[in-house]
Amino acid sequence: MRLVRFAGHALTVAACGLLCDAVMADDVSPAVIASIHDEPRDGFGDTFNESPFEGLLRQQSTREDRAVLEYDAEAYVGRPILSARILGRVSVNNAFDNGPRSFNVLVYAGNGARDLADFEAPGVVVGSFSYHPPNDTFIDFDVDATDAVADLLQGGGWIGVKVDCSSEPNFPNILSPATLLRIEAGEPSDCTGLERIGKAKCKQRNGVNKLTVKLTGGLADDDYAVTLSSGATRAGALDDVGEAVVKFKRLPSGAGTADATWGCGATDSRRYDCP
Repeated sequence: MRLVRFAGHALTVAACGLLCDAVMADDVSPAVIASIHDEPRDGFGDTFNESPFEGLLRQQSTREDRAVLEYDAEAYVGRPILSARILGRVSVNNAFDNGPRSFNVLVYAGNGARDLADFEAPGVVVGSFSYHPPNDTFIDFDVDATDAVADLLQGGGWIGVKVDCSSEPNFPNILSPATLLRIEAGEPSDCTGLERIGKAKCKQRNGVNKLTVKLTGGLADDDYAVTLSSGATRAGALDDVGEAVVKFKRLPSGAGTADATWGCGATDSRRYDCP
């Protein structure tokens, strides 16, 4: 037995921040389980492997079998995906020693049904692993698929996972039907997605520098705060069209940055120059 764990992306960890401690992960089981056979090999699925070989993985010169799983993730559409991992096991079915057996894990757009076309459906490789029978009888894997899952959930609620042999010959193996998609998701955002600083312009009048920062694209009455690199801060609520004009006086000459935060969680920044 071996355990392979793929480290998460640094960007994902940074974006998650303290929220990760407060959000519980959901384990989603596959709604679709299938293994697809290609013989003679031409890169297209020909038939389904039936019970007890719904998870069959194999690659030889004349034939190939890929295993696919599809997960109903509709409940996570429109929510920030903090983490998405694929946890499963591949077990040996024929222990003949044909060298290390390697596999790729791909994520693709599913549709909630088993299709022969899933065999060649394009996907994103999110991880890989290997083991070496007969000394190893199975391997547990844990793959970080956060970015790929988040991207797919922008276009639909079904997540497809495909395991594909990447070494040849690769004698029969079985992907566990208990392979899980583990998702940590935040609450749906109340932001419009259009929040931004429309302008940040500094002018001098009567020897005094005055900065005007315009906020646009927000929700009516949402809270906001604007903080300058000098430390000056103004806060308030947007008007009935989701905008605000924020003014600062007596700013020093030179460049600075205005950072805006909306109550819904959106942020934006813009540089300015004062004479």
